[in-house]
Amino acid sequence: FHKADDYTHPSFAALSPSGHPLRNILGADGASGPVAWSKDGETLYFSRRANTNNIYGYLDLFAYEPATKELTGLTVDDRAREPAISPDGTKLVHVRNRAGSMELVLRPLDNPGDATVVLGAHDYHPHDDAHWQQISRPVFTASGEAVVFSWWRLDKRQRALYMIHL
Repeated sequence: FHKADDYTHPSFAALSPSGHPLRNILGADGASGPVAWSKDGETLYFSRRANTNNIYGYLDLFAYEPATKELTGLTVDDRAREPAISPDGTKLVHVRNRAGSMELVLRPLDNPGDATVVLGAHDYHPHDDAHWQQISRPVFTASGEAVVFSWWRLDKRQRALYMIHL
């Protein structure tokens, strides 16, 4: 879980089944939003702020393997957050910010640089109210064939759950 309090630096932490002891897994300064574990429980996927040119801070996706302490960046300056892993463990879906509007993005875990925009602001002209949208909290269905997510669109003036078949 993401541990953050008023007294210590944020971290990703784990509890044993009995609840003790608490074990810090990785410092989580700049971490944001939901995290996901790989199907085998060996890799933690999360987003956190990464700095570029010591000036700009963007949220990017990372994979961390506690057993080897290996941290791998999956995106660069992508404004990516809220990763979810497919039930078969081969794909990752997440949201990202593009010019103030959100996109739903799918990536294969064996080649995370190969991103496919499943749904996004590019589907609408910037003068169309539907262009301005907020997508959040994507999760795969049990079959892995679809993704459920929360979607707010300015043109509809409401937030609701949607499902998109991949």
